[in-house]
Amino acid sequence: MRLCPCHANAFVAKVQAGTGKLIHATYPGGDTNASGSGIAVDAAGNAYITGTTGSTFPTTAKAFLTAA
Repeated sequence: MRLCPCHANAFVAKVQAGTGKLIHATYPGGDTNASGSGIAVDAAGNAYITGTTGSTFPTTAKAFLTAA
């Protein structure tokens, strides 16, 4: 299967330091292009990602923006 070079996607993964063992991973995005542009981790270990998506992106009821 060959993907069009115009499609962009992002993923986020947590790996164990020193071993590279995969702890967990996710593939955030809607049904069109998604682009990751930044990530930060707070003192509690919560990850925050930023980026763009072209359309439907699942959110929770308390999300800052629930629709574009």
